[in-house]
Amino acid sequence: MKKGIALILALCFLLSLSACGQLSSEELQATVPTMTVSAGGQQTAQATSGGGSWTYKGQSLVADALHPLQALDILSENSALSAYAGTEVSMRFSVLPDRVTVTYWSADEPAGDSIPEGQTTEVTFNNNLFSFVVPDGSGDIVLLAQAEWNSYSELSGAMGYGFLLHR
Repeated sequence: MKKGIALILALCFLLSLSACGQLSSEELQATVPTMTVSAGGQQTAQATSGGGSWTYKGQSLVADALHPLQALDILSENSALSAYAGTEVSMRFSVLPDRVTVTYWSADEPAGDSIPEGQTTEVTFNNNLFSFVVPDGSGDIVLLAQAEWNSYSELSGAMGYGFLLHR
């Protein structure tokens, strides 16, 4: 009986110790990197965080979000810049990712149940910034930057960030 009580107390102690290192969902969400976007070195906007998965110190979260084409109103209010074709757009992350890809769509694309396949643009890395050149064409474009983190010891994941460019 004494051994059983001692075992139960030891297990309770171990469980309480393991819970000490746990982050609340809000604290875990706060570790997800942010991304700001600059066009031509002049304007800056906070990109809207989209879906993805994130792990920090062994705790994980999965976030689902609307496709950027389905969130045009949100992007127009919070994450829009003006940039003409040929303008360099820079993306700065609060935690430097290992890889970034950028896909774009015309803002005039229908945003129904079936999302059309977007076009990708070449992304370069220099001076801790990922950047690309605004593609030729006219009309607004909706962009999705997909960032991946896999070379860090305490964090990893893949997150999407949406923004809108007025051309």
